[in-house]
Amino acid sequence: MRRPTTRAICLAVALLLFGAGLIWGVLRASLPSAPRAFTSPMASVNFLDYTNDASGTQLATFAVTNLSNITVARLPKCLIWVEAPGGGWMPHSGVLLAGGRVLGIGASEIITIKSPAAKSSWRVSFYVSNEVGLAWAGKRLINAALHLIGRPGRYGAGTTQVDSERIQGRT
Repeated sequence: MRRPTTRAICLAVALLLFGAGLIWGVLRASLPSAPRAFTSPMASVNFLDYTNDASGTQLATFAVTNLSNITVARLPKCLIWVEAPGGGWMPHSGVLLAGGRVLGIGASEIITIKSPAAKSSWRVSFYVSNEVGLAWAGKRLINAALHLIGRPGRYGAGTTQVDSERIQGRT
């Protein structure tokens, strides 16, 4: 009869601890608890100025500031809107930015994008999320486990669209 090796025993213990931790988390999450306040991410977008790059392409610069009491992630996309005839806004183009950026409480960043060729007024929308850091990997697993057993997710992830003010097109 062959004896189990140390490696097999360690693997079995690790799997047992992982399973026990997952079960504990699911059971703990399913118990009634005091209502938690869900913190929605908040930010501001301010148009700074127009500039040109070395090739003469017109660029617009913006400051994105985290106004939340939590750390947020600025997602790597933005949407440019142009003013529609008769009022309202129409999507003009989407822009993929170079990666997302984590903004601490009160932190800002400067973003430069190519401005639309339209001479009409326009604005830009950026997106921020409270789903930041390694802790969210565990929170997503717990939410998934809860959904598998028919329970609502315990952790809310929120993404907020943040719009700039109307920007006058350059002539």
